[in-house]
Amino acid sequence: MPFHPVRELAPHFRVIAMDQRNAGASRAKVSAADGWHTFTDDHLALLDELGIERCHLLGACIGSAFALALIARAPSRVGAAVLAQPIGDSGTNRPAFHALVDAWAEELTRDCDDITADALNGLNRICTTEISRSA
Repeated sequence: MPFHPVRELAPHFRVIAMDQRNAGASRAKVSAADGWHTFTDDHLALLDELGIERCHLLGACIGSAFALALIARAPSRVGAAVLAQPIGDSGTNRPAFHALVDAWAEELTRDCDDITADALNGLNRICTTEISRSA
């Protein structure tokens, strides 16, 4: 039986499953200045909006990177974190990472008329720089 974090944890915790901007159903403008910090800003804004001063995190795959970014920015707001199947830059997986980002960008440009190639190129550059710096 597959593990469904929200269903399994909900009886014991207040579980909030965030819909990442431009990854799920939510949409937001993309600019060349966006990067990993943009998602961290979103996470902090959600915690503030919900009045959550301290929380536990569960991040899977790229969610692990989101969790680590939140811990780095606001360590006093995180009590614990579980990182499942973290994604990172090992040096050998860079082409696979870029392929994932390119597929996401292609989907966004197909679904959203206001997203420009310049904005996506800038976002890709910033994300790649931030990933390389953290490796």
